[in-house]
Amino acid sequence: MDIGKSLTYMFEDEKWANKVVVGAVVNMVPLLNFASAGYMLATLRNVANDVIPPLPTWDDFGDYFIKGLVLFMIGLIYALPLLLLACCPMSATFLLAFSETGEMAVTEALSIAILGLFALLALLYTLAYTFVMPAVMLHYASAEDFSAAFRLGKIFAFIRDNVNSYLKAWLYVLVVGIVVGIGEFMVGAILGWIPICGWIIFWIIGLGVAFWTYLVVAHVYGQFAREVQLPLRPASAIA
Repeated sequence: MDIGKSLTYMFEDEKWANKVVVGAVVNMVPLLNFASAGYMLATLRNVANDVIPPLPTWDDFGDYFIKGLVLFMIGLIYALPLLLLACCPMSATFLLAFSETGEMAVTEALSIAILGLFALLALLYTLAYTFVMPAVMLHYASAEDFSAAFRLGKIFAFIRDNVNSYLKAWLYVLVVGIVVGIGEFMVGAILGWIPICGWIIFWIIGLGVAFWTYLVVAHVYGQFAREVQLPLRPASAIA
């Protein structure tokens, strides 16, 4: 895998300005931004099939929107245990609220233990979520079938059989995400000193960078899919 190319390949397309700017604008509009995730899947399929240029046009906007919406729903379903873990610490609050004065010290210690336990479980599940979701996304993109995203036996076997390449791709995307997050934090801290306009500029930059990150993810996992010969249909809107 040419990992470094994933950061710049989008700018090699002669029509990159049109495609990327449209994507960044779409990513700014609530609900319509589901199409950005669908566009990412289309780009991933093109990279996997070695289509040149890999960036599709926006002619299939409706298809991108539907596939992006489905991908969001898949992610939301997988995130339900995390949402449940986020609600469970409320039990610690109830313990404190209904405990008697003489029992406060014991109750506080128990509440802290409960909060710590759920925080640890949430952290472990979040790591597992970020590790498994790329394989879930790839299986959905390959089968183009909602149910394919929940064939856990097949998904785990896929990860196991290709663990070295999969881990490399996952770590790279994770590092890119961390670096981008730190960069955005620093830019936000600087622009935050500019009244009103600073936060607007930061919001626009953030959404543009988010779309660029989508394209990086598409290229990394597209290369991975090509390497492991995962069958993927190329996007139809190519130009």
